[in-house]
This record gives sequence, C-alpha cells and structure tokens, in this order.
Amino acid sequence: VDVKEKAAKEAADEIRAAGGIAAATAADVSRGADVKAMVAFAEKEFGAVNILFNNAGIFPDEDGSVIDTDESVFDQVIAVNLKGVMLGTKHGLRTMVPTGGGAILNWSSTGGMNGHARAFVPGTPEPHRPHRHRRSDATAFGNGGEADTKITALLAELCLSLAQLGI
Repeated sequence: VDVKEKAAKEAADEIRAAGGIAAATAADVSRGADVKAMVAFAEKEFGAVNILFNNAGIFPDEDGSVIDTDESVFDQVIAVNLKGVMLGTKHGLRTMVPTGGGAILNWSSTGGMNGHARAFVPGTPEPHRPHRHRRSDATAFGNGGEADTKITALLAELCLSLAQLGI
C-alpha cells in the first residue's frame, strides 16, 4: 500500500519477483474511507487480515521549527503520522476481532522519543508516539501486556524474512 498507486505496484512486483506473495493498492492513511477500503482489499486478496503493519509517515521539507512550520503542514503530518495509525488500528481490529485476533505492528521513527534538531512536529513527545497506543489497544482488544513480547517476536521474524528476500 502506498499513497501512490505506481509505487505500490512496483513494490508488489519486487516482492513477487523475489518469490513472495503480494498485492498492491493505493490508500491515503489520513482518510478513513481509504483505510477501510485498504483493509477490505487485503481481506479480498488474502482471505483475512492477520497482521496489520502501520508504517506510513511523512516529514515534509516545510516542517521546520515551531516558529516556521505552517499550521497546514502540522495538520498534514498529524493526519498521516498519528491519525493514520488510529485509522489502521480501527479498521484492522474491526476485521481481526471477529475472526479471533491478529497482530498490529505500529512502526514509527525515534523522533517522538528523541526529538529532532530541525523539526518541531516529529520532536513533539505526545502526538507523535503511535507506539504508546499499542499497549492500550492490546489491553482493550487483546491480551494486555503480552502484546509487547509478541510484537517484538513478530517484528524479529519479519526482519529475518525481509533479509532473506534481500530487502
């Protein structure tokens, strides 16, 4: 999935060329209807959604210091980097819960924890921490604190699989 359909198709082609299974669609994760359609696409293509990987994030050049960043740029970053995680989790859970569960991986930069010399938005501690939602979602819809261990194990397995594919 990519906001640009051509990029999504190119990535899927590379995965298939390496022997993997992939399908491509375009979605803007800041739009609920797009995310809902993205999850429906995955269900149609693969039969079920067992793993959802929230990985979208932007860092536009216009995202400067708190003094220089325009409000519209701030809104755009929050819409993709934070709201996108919420929408992915929302629509992912809507398909996972009725089928017995699954795993949601929220990937983010360290900017929310460490700050960044140039940027105001990625360095903002609270709004830019999608990983904070992981525990509360796991508690409400899953098995509480055990989610961290499972996520870490799944992420390690994912990284090994990607490495084997040369990615």
